[in-house]
Amino acid sequence: MNINQLSANIDAKLLQLEQQLNHLQRQLKQKTGDNAQLTQDIAALEKLKFKLNKSRDLAWRAHELQSNNNKHQLQQKRMIGIGLCVFCGLGLLTIIVLVLLR
Repeated sequence: MNINQLSANIDAKLLQLEQQLNHLQRQLKQKTGDNAQLTQDIAALEKLKFKLNKSRDLAWRAHELQSNNNKHQLQQKRMIGIGLCVFCGLGLLTIIVLVLLR
């Protein structure tokens, strides 16, 4: 699952959670149901919301770190490739010079 799909899934869950929170808060304001239970449910949902936001942020940070690491590795490979090409070119030039001078 790529980062965009993961983030979209978390966003969808956060939207559902926000709707549930709004519903419970309306019930609490209208005094329908057990206030203590509603307060506990709201607190639990707020905690879950915080954790989901934190999870999404962590996933994005991990993705950025991996992306930066991949860029660094690609740059290293590119430099090694250029170095090998230069080395081979110098070797070929040396062979040509040796063949022509004999």
